[in-house]
Amino acid sequence: MAQLALVVILIVFGVSGYAWSSESGIPDGITRNNQATASDIKNMTLTLDTVLRRTLADNPALTAFAYEVKVREFETRQAGIIPNPELSFEVANIGGDGEYSGTGSAETTFSVSQLVELGGKRAQRMNVGQLRVGLAQGEYESLRFQVMSEAAKQFYSVLAVKRKLGLANEKLRLNKKTLTNVQERIATGKAAEIEQFRFQTLVSVSELQYEQAQRNFDTEIRTLARYWGSETIDFNSVVGDLEQINPVPAWEEMISGLAQSPLMRRLEQAVLLAAQQLQLEKTKQIPDVTLSLGVKNDRTTSDNAIMAGISVPIQFFDRNQHMVAVAQSRETQVKSKIKAELLQLKADLYRQWQQLHFLYREVTTMRDQIIPALQRAYDGMAYGYLTGKFGSLEVLDAERELSAAKENYIDSLLSYQHTVATIEQRLGRSLDPRADLTAQISLKEESYE
Repeated sequence: MAQLALVVILIVFGVSGYAWSSESGIPDGITRNNQATASDIKNMTLTLDTVLRRTLADNPALTAFAYEVKVREFETRQAGIIPNPELSFEVANIGGDGEYSGTGSAETTFSVSQLVELGGKRAQRMNVGQLRVGLAQGEYESLRFQVMSEAAKQFYSVLAVKRKLGLANEKLRLNKKTLTNVQERIATGKAAEIEQFRFQTLVSVSELQYEQAQRNFDTEIRTLARYWGSETIDFNSVVGDLEQINPVPAWEEMISGLAQSPLMRRLEQAVLLAAQQLQLEKTKQIPDVTLSLGVKNDRTTSDNAIMAGISVPIQFFDRNQHMVAVAQSRETQVKSKIKAELLQLKADLYRQWQQLHFLYREVTTMRDQIIPALQRAYDGMAYGYLTGKFGSLEVLDAERELSAAKENYIDSLLSYQHTVATIEQRLGRSLDPRADLTAQISLKEESYE
């Protein structure tokens, strides 16, 4: 199966009647530092490796979410800062009556006070902040797998449309050749002239289908380029492999992989975060103290005195009891949501696993049995027509069946590879046991001439 660093696997495709040249290579691991230069891009051959590198480096959604991680890091730093001290100045015994008129009897006080948080509030805020950072990193990792999987799927779609373009071209070529044979038979009196009109119409339809296939390919390739934020086509060829398939892993292996997936780590982090937020609310039930120290000056005697004080709030009404209850409810809610999400995730994974079984069976049957049989039938009909054994209708029916089977084969392969990519996105690893998604990508490619 196709290997996609950190996400999906590259896939292989081929249809009877086409010539492909194969090559293999081992590119570097996918990182944001492995970006192509401007000169490289101008003559770039687009492979899955190239798509993933460029998507990682320039995808707008990934770039935007990376700032969310930075935001939470700064919030955590802010949460760990000690409260600022307060400076106060107070003047007493001024502007009154008698001896307190004017400022002769004024008493001035300068003091500094500092809030001292008790109960580990600051440490707990930092714990919550660090978990929020970890959760954001997990969300970023999940988004990266999602974006990479979608980019890989689109790459497969390009390969499939490219293959259909080749089929349309081959069909047009064969129909033109058949028309020439029909004209030769008419010229020798072996066929009625009306058959020429039938095959001329078929050639015209094939030309329209080929033009539509070209437009579809242009649309798909432009859609692919948008994954790295480009609105133009800055590469000159597409190289990929869309027909390599492997037996489907056992269900026990799928469940085991899900337990170790990035998605499961993110769900576990969400539970830890809810628990730590509850502990943070409980620390707020412990009152803080404010310490103060200052100097008092009495102008009537010109004496100075040191002042010290401590203040503690009396938690008579507000004991943060309701916010603790809110945090407890949130924790229970998160656990329930995660349980429901996990059940749905397993159900979806099982459905995709079953679909992959069917698609594997369908692809191999079409490749090994249906298409070869229809190809032999068409070849026999075409030869029989030239010898006068079969009529044009039999040849047309055989051609339509063969063409439809080849297109269905492409669609089945594309569905298979999309399903593989979806499963790998959820598991965060390749379904191919030989693949090492954390190290490098092994590419077995085929060239589209």
